[in-house]
Amino acid sequence: MTEKAKTKAEKTEQSFEEAMQRLEEIVTRLEGGTTALEESLQLFEEGAALARYCQEKLQAAQGRLDILLRRDEEGVVTEPFQLQLEEEA
Repeated sequence: MTEKAKTKAEKTEQSFEEAMQRLEEIVTRLEGGTTALEESLQLFEEGAALARYCQEKLQAAQGRLDILLRRDEEGVVTEPFQLQLEEEA
């Protein structure tokens, strides 16, 4: 991964929503087919890093939900979080 891609993807101040928005921009540009090869590779690298970042954020959120749903005395088992994609909603 290039340093530029690492720097953009590893911004600790970046929110999940900001990362997803940038990822959507990258996908749109790559799908457009108008970028040069080198730029496409850089965009792909940045997108892959952003996808990993978003996946980590989602996993952390799922862990928090599992903790919130856990109830000791009532014996309720944690319920797995199921993400509904926009197409399914």
